[in-house]
Amino acid sequence: MKKTVKGDSLWIFGLGIFASWLAAMASLFFYPANLSLSFLFWIFLGSFIVFCEGKVKIWELKPSSMANIGVSFLFIIILILGIGLFFMEGQRYVGEIRYLQGITAWQAGDNQKAINYISSAVSHTGGSVDNYWRDLSQVYLFRITEELGRKDISQEELKNVIPP
Repeated sequence: MKKTVKGDSLWIFGLGIFASWLAAMASLFFYPANLSLSFLFWIFLGSFIVFCEGKVKIWELKPSSMANIGVSFLFIIILILGIGLFFMEGQRYVGEIRYLQGITAWQAGDNQKAINYISSAVSHTGGSVDNYWRDLSQVYLFRITEELGRKDISQEELKNVIPP
């Protein structure tokens, strides 16, 4: 952005960026820090610093220069790592959703649906979250207790419902 605007009208833009940064700073004191708020804080801070800085750096990359090849390689590496991270976090997020659905189904009294959802959560996270296993075992115990408490089923049918 070049400072070629007439007169003093550019200070309004700087004031807007500063006010946005100040609001983000104030909200960091009143709300718990999260990714969105931190992102806005740093974007506004960077924008304000760039706006106040008078010097402009210009980099010219020639088509066959080593710097151009290095920058291209760096962007490709960042892109690949970003996609991989997005995939891994996406699986974890789906696992969290399935876990929440399982807990909600368990609270509603539908133990079989809760078992299915929590089992899905365990498989999405690769079995690395121990509270998923704990809650899955508890829901299995509730399901077994539920089946053992039924009076309308014979012992033979009960053996088929609850495998040894």
